[in-house]
Amino acid sequence: MKNLKVFAITLAMLLLGFYAFFRILAYKYVSPTNYELIDNWDITVNGTTYHNVSLNEFEFRNLKRGDVISLSNTIPERVVGNQTMMFNTYLSSVNVILGDVSIYQYAMKRDEADDIIGSGCHFVIIPRNSSGKTFHINLTARENNAFTNMETITFVPTTHAYSYYTLKKASTIFISFFLVILGIILSIVGAIILFSNSHNFQLTYIGLFSFFMGMWSMCNVKVLQIFNINLSSCASVEYLSLFASTIPLTMLLSAVRKDYTPRSRLAMRGIALVFTIFVVITSFLHFTKIVHYSQVLSIFHMLVGMSLLVFAIVNLRNHRKKTTAEIAMSLGFIVLCLSFAADLIRFNVQKYLMPNNPKLYDSFIPIGTLIFIILLLYSFSQSTLTMIHDKAEQELLSYIAYHDDLCKIYNRAMCDKEFERLDTSDENYSLVNLDLNGLKAINDRMGHAAGDKLLVSFANILTKAFENIGTCYRMGGDEFIVIVPESGTPFISNCIERMEILEKEGSKELDYPIEASYGIASRNEVPECTAAKVNSLADSRMYEMKVLAHKNRK
Repeated sequence: MKNLKVFAITLAMLLLGFYAFFRILAYKYVSPTNYELIDNWDITVNGTTYHNVSLNEFEFRNLKRGDVISLSNTIPERVVGNQTMMFNTYLSSVNVILGDVSIYQYAMKRDEADDIIGSGCHFVIIPRNSSGKTFHINLTARENNAFTNMETITFVPTTHAYSYYTLKKASTIFISFFLVILGIILSIVGAIILFSNSHNFQLTYIGLFSFFMGMWSMCNVKVLQIFNINLSSCASVEYLSLFASTIPLTMLLSAVRKDYTPRSRLAMRGIALVFTIFVVITSFLHFTKIVHYSQVLSIFHMLVGMSLLVFAIVNLRNHRKKTTAEIAMSLGFIVLCLSFAADLIRFNVQKYLMPNNPKLYDSFIPIGTLIFIILLLYSFSQSTLTMIHDKAEQELLSYIAYHDDLCKIYNRAMCDKEFERLDTSDENYSLVNLDLNGLKAINDRMGHAAGDKLLVSFANILTKAFENIGTCYRMGGDEFIVIVPESGTPFISNCIERMEILEKEGSKELDYPIEASYGIASRNEVPECTAAKVNSLADSRMYEMKVLAHKNRK
């Protein structure tokens, strides 16, 4: 829990810092001379005219495809100089007429078979000296219930138009850019991890989901049109990003839970496959202009609802205690679901019950997605730390199991394991069996601490002598073995000579002799070709040397 608090506080401070910088930068380029034209409109809907109307109060009910709407007013006297008129439209073509001249058109020539019209903000440059002139905004609905209200129409100095629009949507735009950039970074890092032969796809899934949702949010808030005025392509990207985001999300939910049964995991991957097929088919239909993305949105909602039901059933069947990482991910998923549910309510309330309430214009999904991504990253970091800890613990246990605690070289267990491997292979090898002379006498005369020091010193000598030639093992007590592969067999005599030199040098440092008897045997000397037989032959030769050395000392 402490780690979660530190993680949350640090990330919150970073986000607030970047957001403050973003706001300050936006304010720098906002003009104080903006003017909102709300009242005194004449609105004509299919031939019926309503006079002296306020945009904050007027509603468009039950619009049908092809309905024509005209909004008329005069350019305010205070609108002087190089000005831009800004207004939003939804799924409608636009024709702006100043006096008797059309000064702006959008999608006026498109028919039913053309691209989706799209929605967004229009920036109409008003000619100089237009104050007091009458202008008309003519709209043609291209879908049923295309819109229910006309948002505020604003006049802004042309040089400040985009910065003004950016500031109005600052919070959502900031979150959108953050999600896109974060998604790109995480996707690249995830690809690097995968390139290193790892099977951990979680970071890649998080990155792709963050990127798709960031792109959807940028399109939804209409900021993408600052870079591309074509509202049709912006709408295509918006729907495609939303539809495609379900694929990495579903795969992520499948990958992060390790307790899923094979059937549960198969169900989650099946959902991902269904969404993949859905994206492919709907994209084909959309770009071939057969069926637009907007016309299959209800099917998408149905698939999402069914997927949530399957996910809930799968998780209810897994009752084991969750890890901190799984709790964080589950909490994030709940927040994401609540943000989608709240946004669905907001959308319908704004469209049908309170169309002129500006507080209902902005979606809740971007902030829900941001919280979800943050909790996912925390979940990923916790699971990664747990994995690293478990791996380190496993490596430590493996080291303890196969290494001699005193001499820090391989032990009998590791030697037996290597013998088993050698018995199943055809490679030739040699064994050097060694017995440290005088260990018992040192223990009796000087104590076991001196004996341990003798063992450690000899193990170091043996390791240096056979470095890059063979592998050293302590079999227990004063017994050691070196396994030398066929490539190192010609150098064994050189290694023995080096060992004896090092023994003499070490004896001077310890003030008592370091000396070992040894025996050498090769696999090709033993008919049975087993490591045990080779070891027995090397051991007998070592014993002969030991007996001879004992006689010489007498």
